[in-house]
Amino acid sequence: MKYISPSEFSRIAIEKGAMDIDGAYGYQCVDLFLYYTKLCFDFTCRGNADDFFLERYTNGLLNYFDVVEGVIEDYHKLEDGDWVCWGSCYHAPNSHVAMFRHDAGNNFGIFLGQNQDGVDAPTERKVSYDGIIGAFRSKAKKEDEKIKQEIERLQQRVNDLKKIKKGLEEELEESKKEYEALKEELANMPPLPEVPESDKGKIKFRIFLNGEDD
Repeated sequence: MKYISPSEFSRIAIEKGAMDIDGAYGYQCVDLFLYYTKLCFDFTCRGNADDFFLERYTNGLLNYFDVVEGVIEDYHKLEDGDWVCWGSCYHAPNSHVAMFRHDAGNNFGIFLGQNQDGVDAPTERKVSYDGIIGAFRSKAKKEDEKIKQEIERLQQRVNDLKKIKKGLEEELEESKKEYEALKEELANMPPLPEVPESDKGKIKFRIFLNGEDD
């Protein structure tokens, strides 16, 4: 299972041009969807566009997609890259499937699809939300988001460690300066006065009295 971003898949599909993945009825909308599942999951299934959603419990698609809940009531729940299925309706008499890209206002969205508006090849076109029966979201997208979050977490940890390293290096540099200053101060100190021979015995005696002599 791998994730291909919507923009990247759109580029790939448009560059590839019209495709007939299932070998049936020429260039149909289902072929673009099957091309996607083949690229991302090495999986294909058969059926009309609406069958993909209506038969989701038996056709294997739920192994690779999550259902976008509540999309019929609120199309704003759609995200870039979701695959949308229409039932038979005025703009898709034989049902339709296409990838949602973004909202276009006035109950329309921009969808990447094949065989849209009579164009065989994949295109991004304005399509009405009317007639939608359901939508799928790739499980790979969720995994990709988890990986990105983990990468961001690790990157933040690296940045934190870099800050700690920089702080320690600054402390070390400051300690070196203090050490050099102290060394210079000691070097410039006058020598200690010589103790006269007559006083050395007195000093030893005092140490003895204080208990400092071994």
